[in-house]
Amino acid sequence: MATGDLDNDGRVDAVVNTNEGPAYVLHNETPAENHWILLKLVGHQSNRDGIGAEVKAVTASGAQFATVTSDE
Repeated sequence: MATGDLDNDGRVDAVVNTNEGPAYVLHNETPAENHWILLKLVGHQSNRDGIGAEVKAVTASGAQFATVTSDE
């Protein structure tokens, strides 16, 4: 099984496979009332993916933080 946001809608989807069987895509269609943002961070020549960059988003509900890592 692998999970991720396959269609960029902010909800986690899943792909399941069995030995020598077909793959099944489980598309998450639950209602989402939250808002989300997708950022593409670009670094320099030696760090093109911006690994280590820190992002802070502040809204009326509070602040959220994220750090870019190689596993994203």
